[in-house]
Amino acid sequence: WPRCRAHTPACGRRLATMRRDSAGEEHGDAAAAEGHRVPRERLQGAAVRDAGAVFDVFGRTLDVELSFQAEEGTSSSSSSSSSSRPRMCCARIPASVEEGRCREAAADLARKAGCHLSQLEHELLALELQEVAAVRGWAVRVTPWLGGGHQGFLLDGSDELPEDVDLADVRGHLDESLSEARASPWTFGGGLSRSLHLVARQRAELEEQAIQAAAQSQALGTPAGPPRARPLGAGLRDVRFVESRAAWWVDAADGLLLMLEQKGVRRGQVLAIDAHVNCQDKEAAISAHYCLQLPGSGDLGIRYKRSEEDGQDFRWQGLYDWANREARNRQVISMTASRSHHGGGVFVCFYYKDACELEDVEVVERQSSSGTAAADAVIKALAAEDVRPGQVLWADAHRHPQNDKLAISAHFSRSLPGRGDLVVKYESSRGQMSLKELHSWASSRIEELGLTREGLVSITYDSDRNGSPTCYLFYAGPPQMPAVPELLADAEAEPQRASLLTAGSLQSLSSTVPEAEVEKVDLMTEKVPEPDDFEILPSKVIFLGSHIHVMPADDIEACKNVCRKKGYGAFVVTNGMAYFRRENGQKCGPHPTSGRPRPRGPWPSCLRSRKLRAA
Repeated sequence: WPRCRAHTPACGRRLATMRRDSAGEEHGDAAAAEGHRVPRERLQGAAVRDAGAVFDVFGRTLDVELSFQAEEGTSSSSSSSSSSRPRMCCARIPASVEEGRCREAAADLARKAGCHLSQLEHELLALELQEVAAVRGWAVRVTPWLGGGHQGFLLDGSDELPEDVDLADVRGHLDESLSEARASPWTFGGGLSRSLHLVARQRAELEEQAIQAAAQSQALGTPAGPPRARPLGAGLRDVRFVESRAAWWVDAADGLLLMLEQKGVRRGQVLAIDAHVNCQDKEAAISAHYCLQLPGSGDLGIRYKRSEEDGQDFRWQGLYDWANREARNRQVISMTASRSHHGGGVFVCFYYKDACELEDVEVVERQSSSGTAAADAVIKALAAEDVRPGQVLWADAHRHPQNDKLAISAHFSRSLPGRGDLVVKYESSRGQMSLKELHSWASSRIEELGLTREGLVSITYDSDRNGSPTCYLFYAGPPQMPAVPELLADAEAEPQRASLLTAGSLQSLSSTVPEAEVEKVDLMTEKVPEPDDFEILPSKVIFLGSHIHVMPADDIEACKNVCRKKGYGAFVVTNGMAYFRRENGQKCGPHPTSGRPRPRGPWPSCLRSRKLRAA
């Protein structure tokens, strides 16, 4: 797995001048061991050629590497005639934000570079390492789908600094260090200080705007706007639900709002509201999921509009058009439809009472006798319309009383901002579970997926002709990759790599492997497994690639021999079949350290274990 090193402006001119031990490169360790004092020289005009750090997500270590071009000389006058040659230093450091560990790391890095650093220079380098560990640790927490292998970082990505970093404290340390009598040789300190000043100013402006908006809203007698959702990856916790049942839809809706107020739910804490039929008791049911961990802003303030159609000959499209008109300039919570137990259908639009700018609302709908087929079709329709998560107001499942086809509609507005490259995904659960068990399942899946308020699209329910309910959870997620660069091969490989496996990736095998022989595992929608949870995962999964060859797998050792002789990058075994992958048909080259043959490019994760690599 390659270690991606990022060229960063903050690290770009990190070494202006620095002291070094002239004998450090050849005799530094020996001289230090014997306690000898060695002569010192100054590196004049050192220019960084490559600087970067790599954070090992699972090893919890920080690899720092500096490569620079330096002119050696005893004085500045002799630097012009001195020869220039490259120098490189690297260190493997425990990724800790503790001050003592960072000081030790700075000293270790300086010793390996053959440089003598003053106390001030040690402080600055330790401060940088501390900031790197803090920033990278935050990035890993908020982007769990990047938790595979080594990832690069950008130190001076000003708008990406975590909000929990004490900017004033860091700025104070930097200013104090840079105000010494002599200039610091670490010029990145000035750049980092300017970046921190910029971030602090931007945050102060945002806070001032929020205070002014709250004061203005309070003066007008209206509650402040909805709280900004936490970033994707922060994850909702303690998701709860309530359900109101009645003979008529208006009574069920009023009862639901009363239950939410009794639970102490405030504006901005409601995640989803869905209308459906309780076929067992033949009642109108409306459920709501909410999270009290979200910041609330004022009273609940939920209103709703409903439209009912009697008889068996109505069309959903008429209700869709009515709902789209009602949703304009409203802060929509959900747009949900359901058939009625006495015949006919209903459409209910829940929204907050304060108006907002929401332009034309559109809808796409797909029907099918299969729930998964309808969900897949409506997601494809959204993609064809170039609709992104964040623009989708609600996705709802419902059936017409006249036929048994499931209809899934998605209402969206192009006036809303999208969510970048994310796409709409879904999960479903059905079987012999009751509606209460499905509510609990949806709450658990929201927490396991690490969804936020903005990442959740909808929670909707439907019942078939037999009265068996099904729950559909629509959410925003990263697009499925057409091919996975590396997948889990067996229990010896790193279990966390399984988070890269997606069910969509397995579809590329459909032309080569029979459908029944493909073990479909969707770990992208599962919680990233911990090492202690690995026993619940399958020990064998499919490995994808551009060239896949299939053979019976009676003997694992025979597969290893084929992998070695033919130069395949990896193999896996599932259901008695072995699948081999060759890296784009390229020839094999020697491994840079062991000399053993391997495909061009990095080792696949399934060959990282010593036993398989030795084979």
